[in-house]
Amino acid sequence: MTKIALNGYTTADPYGKKAENIAITALESDVSDIIHNSISDAFQNTFPNHRVNLDSFLFVATHLREFFENSGTYALMDIGGEYTSLSVIRDDTITASTWAGFGTEYLIRSLLTGEKTDRQSVVSELVMYIDNTCTPSQCRKIETALVSIEQEWIKAFGDACANLSKHSRIPTKVYVSVDKRYGKWFKTVIEKIDFANFTITGKPLEAQILTLDRAKKSIKYKEGVKQDTVLALGVLFVDK
Repeated sequence: MTKIALNGYTTADPYGKKAENIAITALESDVSDIIHNSISDAFQNTFPNHRVNLDSFLFVATHLREFFENSGTYALMDIGGEYTSLSVIRDDTITASTWAGFGTEYLIRSLLTGEKTDRQSVVSELVMYIDNTCTPSQCRKIETALVSIEQEWIKAFGDACANLSKHSRIPTKVYVSVDKRYGKWFKTVIEKIDFANFTITGKPLEAQILTLDRAKKSIKYKEGVKQDTVLALGVLFVDK
């Protein structure tokens, strides 16, 4: 557990104090399913009207400094399938976090309308649009469909940023973890939104997509071998 906030104010000694709301930031490492489920059940029993998300990505990311160019303060965004988490990191500690119910799967489902009911073809067309390899007519159709979806993302992410900024201003530099197929689209949308009133510097967010390319100095591959992402992450954890 890294932080407890009562009514929006951080406290090192919450015992015996009364509050209308409590925010707990906890960093969970590798645990068995039994312990994982017990922790989830404990939170759910205590806060039955709140959704509980245990995000292992934060543990991984905050231990791999190779990704962050020795940044002391930065924001970390994990765009998963069903939701997006946003955390503020200061001196290797998560000081504030929030999440929005919009992820890559939500993006894909939003395009599954009308005659488009095949998920794989929708994904293929979306990726071609992002990579600018689609035909003019295909691009126009995808672009038109993405207009309303982009507004949904702006609202979901904007509400999350507004909620987070009540307790902590967001660093301008934000590192984004997302399926690389959709990274360009999310990066563009994040940077085009005017969220300057939520940031420390008063400037718009500067998004950088996290990839293993940022850790090339720490990983040396033999010539001709397949560069396995999961294995590479495991190597980076050696002696951490």
